[in-house]
Amino acid sequence: NDDWQQTLADWNPDTLDHADSWFIWGVWHLQQNDVPTGIRCLGEALQRNPKHAGAVAQLIIPLRKLGMDAAAAEWTAYAERLTHLDHACLSVG
Repeated sequence: NDDWQQTLADWNPDTLDHADSWFIWGVWHLQQNDVPTGIRCLGEALQRNPKHAGAVAQLIIPLRKLGMDAAAAEWTAYAERLTHLDHACLSVG
């Protein structure tokens, strides 16, 4: 666990280019109670992959905590659309 925390603490966001990297970085910051940085990182993940369901789900809670209910509601609706899309894709195969 300490190795994991040290690895995340040493990451340089300027070198991250993959949505999953930004997602992990964002979740870590949220766990450290650094909500603004966590939200920014999740936003970066979504810029790289707008269908990143994990980033969408993780973004909703801190937005609500910050009293940004309208933004949280928009992301909740988006998450529901992603779920419907996922189910539709699975039913085709």
